[in-house]
Amino acid sequence: MDVKNYSRNEAFERIYNALIGIDSDDQDGFLGQMAENDAVSRIAQLMEGSLGLRIRPLDNLTDQFGGVFVWTGTSVMQSVPAAWTKLTGTFQNAMLYSDYITPQPQYDRILINDYGVYDVHWSMSFQGSSDMNYMLEPYCYVGMPQAAVTVTPIASGSIVNVSGHGYAYASGTAVQVALYIKPGSADAWFKPITGQIEIRKVRA
Repeated sequence: MDVKNYSRNEAFERIYNALIGIDSDDQDGFLGQMAENDAVSRIAQLMEGSLGLRIRPLDNLTDQFGGVFVWTGTSVMQSVPAAWTKLTGTFQNAMLYSDYITPQPQYDRILINDYGVYDVHWSMSFQGSSDMNYMLEPYCYVGMPQAAVTVTPIASGSIVNVSGHGYAYASGTAVQVALYIKPGSADAWFKPITGQIEIRKVRA
């Protein structure tokens, strides 16, 4: 990392440019011409919303996203135990994704490679055993009970639609986001038809 020492004038001007999306490096030789008071005043007005300009989203915050999905599911999980079990053989494709996010549908997961708070949303249409309670819960570093659901198919093979949403903190690299299932008793079967897991960073 090349740490630079700017004058106060240039530093405040660079902060203002970064907030509105101007590349300060394209203005080398011209920076520092704005008076310090002018630059600080513009930053204050920008924060107040009185300049008519929008603050540019920070790349490492709101632009981190990704997901996995299945839309023609054929895989069936047989004899699912009555314990939390990761969905496997379910997801087929990756959604669009940003840096620091690695969708891995072949492993039925998304990997987060950054610290922060993430919005985790999932949905699933599936078939399963009749009169069987199915609990589904996403996992992001730890379980997310705030985004869990419980549902019971009315008949064997009937399609059930469920979804959940919550926030989770990712700490470190290769943090796994996946979906887990827990049937009411052993020997249940489970066939995902369509489904998605999507994540987006909302806070550093």
